[in-house]
Amino acid sequence: MNNRHNIVREFADAIRSDDIVKIILFSSVARGDDTEESDIDILIITTNSDELSDEINSAAVDIILEKDEFISPHVMSEEHFNNTIDYPFLNNVLKEGIVIE
Repeated sequence: MNNRHNIVREFADAIRSDDIVKIILFSSVARGDDTEESDIDILIITTNSDELSDEINSAAVDIILEKDEFISPHVMSEEHFNNTIDYPFLNNVLKEGIVIE
């Protein structure tokens, strides 16, 4: 596991709650073709995205300041996820993404 995957795990541990349904690492870091300039894209599916967005973004800022790695959280409610699961963006996330347990 590379350093960025460790950072993703640390971020996931920091935001874990009963309201988080799934955390998915996607894009270049998930594919393994990231560069030093790549951000770390993470989809966070929640029971209520409005209530958790500030907390999740705050945890991302903490990681940015501590690790000098840019985490880009994409917060989405489970309802929105289910309603848009056939959209190209989510198709790509599900195809190439890594679910963080």
